[in-house]
Amino acid sequence: MAFPSAFESSRMDANQVPSVTVVQGSAGTATPMGTLTMPVTGDPATGAMYVYNLGPAGALALNSGTITTIQNGTQQTLGTVGVVNNLVTGTIAAVTSVTNLAAGTVSAVNSIVAGTQNTLGTVGVVNNLVTGTINALAAGTITTGTISMTAGTLSPIPTISQSVYGTLGTTGALVFGTIAGGTSSGAGTEIFVTGLSIVVPAAAGSQDMSVGFGTNAGALHAGTGVLARGQFVVGGGISRSFVPAVNSGTNAQVTYCLGGAGTAFFELSYFTAPSTL
Repeated sequence: MAFPSAFESSRMDANQVPSVTVVQGSAGTATPMGTLTMPVTGDPATGAMYVYNLGPAGALALNSGTITTIQNGTQQTLGTVGVVNNLVTGTIAAVTSVTNLAAGTVSAVNSIVAGTQNTLGTVGVVNNLVTGTINALAAGTITTGTISMTAGTLSPIPTISQSVYGTLGTTGALVFGTIAGGTSSGAGTEIFVTGLSIVVPAAAGSQDMSVGFGTNAGALHAGTGVLARGQFVVGGGISRSFVPAVNSGTNAQVTYCLGGAGTAFFELSYFTAPSTL
């Protein structure tokens, strides 16, 4: 029996029974001996024919449908993903919306453009909080901005203990005395002054006096380190508050100087803290 032409045999078998065939080469280039009929299978439930993926070897092109499991390989681009059950590692360039992150760790969130984050557990650093509410700040530093408390308690007790010290200075000539710090506050520490007052008793007489950091080489305080200075009359004086506190510099002391005959009472509010504060 003569075989049909190559053109015909590429479309039916040697018995001229119509069948689905797989052609070797382009249409019309089959060998003169004809083309063997190759079995083609299909889905027994739907009758859909199983076909080979026409993309690159090992790739999968799926315009629609569902992929249950991808065991391994590389997915270059995913369009819209409804649910990601578990992303063990990797990078997601953009997430439009996260309904619920039940568990796991997000190492870095570069930008949350909009939306509501109902609860954040422990946040190490907040670079910039433009607006919003912080329910509780266990510890940290707020370098700039405005704090408006609508509820809660702001404790008036400072975390660093403060001291109040007073001394009466009496002299008939130029003299120095120590108010706080003794010879010095100590290596690695400094004195932070929060308040100062000078009162001249009624029978003391008027004179020039000063309070400041260090001894100023035995003269009245001037320039850097002056906390208060003036010619205070009998019954007069001065009271100052420093907010924030004025610090002395490491290993320093606070002293007073009386410029002539007279008496004055000096009172100082301060705390001593490490120079790294």
